[in-house]
Amino acid sequence: SAGLADAEFDGFQAPASLAPDAERVRLFDAFADVCLQLAQDHPLLLVGVVLSAAVVGAAGTLLGAVAREARTASLLAVLIVLPVVFLGLVPRGAFAAAYWVSRFLPFAHAVRWLDAALYATSPWRTLAVETLWLLGIGAVLWLLARRAVRTLSA
Repeated sequence: SAGLADAEFDGFQAPASLAPDAERVRLFDAFADVCLQLAQDHPLLLVGVVLSAAVVGAAGTLLGAVAREARTASLLAVLIVLPVVFLGLVPRGAFAAAYWVSRFLPFAHAVRWLDAALYATSPWRTLAVETLWLLGIGAVLWLLARRAVRTLSA
């Protein structure tokens, strides 16, 4: 057909203007395949990914509500989240203050959760402790985000 791109997906041929969307569908399909394989091979790991994603999502919602605009939120995400991630991975002996701050951020807890799920011979105690940390941090972030969103709509 004239004017159509070669972006095929299971017999679907998209107009040239929709080619990027067809690529996104292919990427999403590949990501979904990886997630399904992960769920079959390591179901415990999938639980950790979902839990960690929920907590980080609550942090992102709070950041977006505080920013009040998409451009500002994107800028804040880069300026705040990247240093916070690195701060969250500081070892205990490297810088004591950074380590204690990282105890209240979700990233280090998610790393420890996933590390225990993948490599520990008996991960249950670590998983329980890190799950409680992630749930507590997530609850606080969710409550703060909810309050910030309410003030936006008022």
